[in-house]
Amino acid sequence: MNTLLLYLFVMVIILVFILVLILITSTDSKTFVSESSDINNYKYASISSSQNCSSLAHLMNIDMTVYDVLESAGFTMIGENVIDNLTEEQKEKLFLVKFSASSNLVESVVTINFIDYLKGKSIVNYRGASCDGFGSSRQADMNKAIKRAITQLSEFLMNNKK
Repeated sequence: MNTLLLYLFVMVIILVFILVLILITSTDSKTFVSESSDINNYKYASISSSQNCSSLAHLMNIDMTVYDVLESAGFTMIGENVIDNLTEEQKEKLFLVKFSASSNLVESVVTINFIDYLKGKSIVNYRGASCDGFGSSRQADMNKAIKRAITQLSEFLMNNKK
């Protein structure tokens, strides 16, 4: 009887370990780049105020961080209220920056999207995800997802912006 209980206990521990490994490895952070777009064709960026953040207070400061990263990469930041004052040539070199976030019991995901202003086409999408699973709070997962999305953004610009 004791041997059977010990065997069942070990099997449960192994199954939990495998489940945790699957959860951790299935959540990743990625950068998706449009094959027909080149970030070097853009000079201006504007952070969109129409966000889809599902009322997540965690994203309140992401715009400042993204603004700083883009400005340090050489982009001229444009407020949404002055876009109409830009010339057509300037608008051709403008992309909008949008954020979205979702969080559930399994994972937290933050995306940062660059969208060509005139075409409405996605240029680059940065996805930061976190799923630490047991013992981690949703807020901690969200904070990690934000950091991972920002890291994806920074690394992409460092390697691709001339």
